[in-house]
Amino acid sequence: MASETRRCYHCGNPVPRSGAPVLQIQGRKEAFCCEGCRAVCAAILEAGQGDYYRFREQPGGSPGGATDPDLLKSLSLYDRPELQSSFVRRGSGWLEATLALEEVRCAACLWLNEQHLRGLDGVLDATVDFTTHRARVRWDPERIALSEILRAIAAIGYVARPLDPRRMQELAPVRKRRNVERILFAGIVGMPVMQVAFATYLMGEPGPSGALPMWVTIGRWSSLVATAAILVYSAQDFFIGAWRDLRHRRLGMDVPIVIGLAVAWWGSAYATWTARGEVYYDSIVMFVVLVLLARHLELRSRLDAVRALDRLARVVPRTARFLDERGTERWVPVTDLAPGDRIRVRPGETVP
Repeated sequence: MASETRRCYHCGNPVPRSGAPVLQIQGRKEAFCCEGCRAVCAAILEAGQGDYYRFREQPGGSPGGATDPDLLKSLSLYDRPELQSSFVRRGSGWLEATLALEEVRCAACLWLNEQHLRGLDGVLDATVDFTTHRARVRWDPERIALSEILRAIAAIGYVARPLDPRRMQELAPVRKRRNVERILFAGIVGMPVMQVAFATYLMGEPGPSGALPMWVTIGRWSSLVATAAILVYSAQDFFIGAWRDLRHRRLGMDVPIVIGLAVAWWGSAYATWTARGEVYYDSIVMFVVLVLLARHLELRSRLDAVRALDRLARVVPRTARFLDERGTERWVPVTDLAPGDRIRVRPGETVP
C-alpha cells in the first residue's frame, strides 16, 4: 500500500512500484518517477540550491520539454548574431537579454532560477521578476554563450526562451481560463445547493414528530455530494496552499480558509447523517465562489499591469541622438550611453 502512495521527490507524480530511480539526499533515499526528474534534482543539489525543495509551494513540474533533445539542440541557434539582433542588447564587453520562464509554479521556482543563473561562470547579473516570470540576464560573451545559459536553465527542469510578446499573450490566458472554469463549476454545481437552502429556510421546518420532511433530507444529501465536488475541484488550491504552509510550520492565509471550510463541511455532513442540527452547504458554496472571484480579479489586475509595462517598453526608444564634443549628432544604442553624455530630444519624442 505504501508503494502505491509514493510520490516523486521532484514533481510529485506517482512513483513506479519497482525499479524507481533513487537518490541519496540528506541521508535518505528519495524516489523519482523517471530518470529526468532524478537528473534535474541532482543538478539542483550539485548547484548548491537544495533550499528550493524546502521553500517551494508546489512540486516542481516534470522536466518534459526541458529535457527534449530536439529543444536542447535548437538552443544553439540563439547564438547566431542575426537572431540575437532582435532581442539582445549589447554593451561594452557584455550582452543582455530578457528571457520568458516557463514551467514556473511558485516563488521558489523563481528563486531557484535566479540563484542558478547567478552561479554560472560568465553571467554578470541575473534578476527574475515574480509578477511577469521574466529573467533579465547579462553575460560576458567571451566566457559563456546564450545557448549555454538556456541549457543550464533546462538542466534544472525549466524552459527559458527569449522574450516573445506573442507567446506570452498565449500563455497568460491559460491561468485565467483555469480560474474561470473553477468559478463556473462552483457556481453551476452550487446553484441547486442554494435553491435547496432557500426553500428550507422558507418551509423546511421539522414536523410534529421532529423529523425533517423527505425533500429536505434528499436535498441535504445532494448538497453534501455537490459541495464535496466543489471542494475537491474548485477549492483545491486552498488545500494545496494550506498543506504547503503547515509543512513549512507557518500560518498563511489558506490555513484559516481550509479550517473554516473543513469544519463547516464535516459539521454539515454529521447533521445530514443524523438528521439533526443545521447544515451550512450554502455558506460553503458562497465562500468558495467569492474567494475564487477575488483571486481571479487580482490575477487580471496583475496581467493588466504586465501588459501596461509591455506597452511602455515599446514606447521607450532603444536608440538616441548622441552629441559629441563638437555638437555633431549621431544615432547610438541607449545601452552605449554613459552618465555625462549629451543627447538631443526633439519636441514630441520620448526621452530614452
